[in-house]
Amino acid sequence: MHLRAAGREDLVDQDLDIGTQLEFGVSSRTLLSLMELGLSRMSAVALYETIARDDLSKEDCLAWVAEREARFEGMDIPAIILREVRAKLLPEGGAQAATSTS
Repeated sequence: MHLRAAGREDLVDQDLDIGTQLEFGVSSRTLLSLMELGLSRMSAVALYETIARDDLSKEDCLAWVAEREARFEGMDIPAIILREVRAKLLPEGGAQAATSTS
């Protein structure tokens, strides 16, 4: 790779190769983790922008969602994305799911 040849290995992301980034249209470990957990790209991007971290594994993403699920309504995330996040990332669709869809 050119960056290694130029002595700039510090700019090479060891977790995510360029082929994966191009195939899935992702630029961070967190975004790929959200998609690997089953979120659509649109929902993954919306949640990723709220998370604002680039280094979360699938387990870290699940923990982040579980810790903040009660505060989702105030995070300015569209309801359709919240439904998908709750359905796919929280056990039994999340405790708040029934109240947010009524």
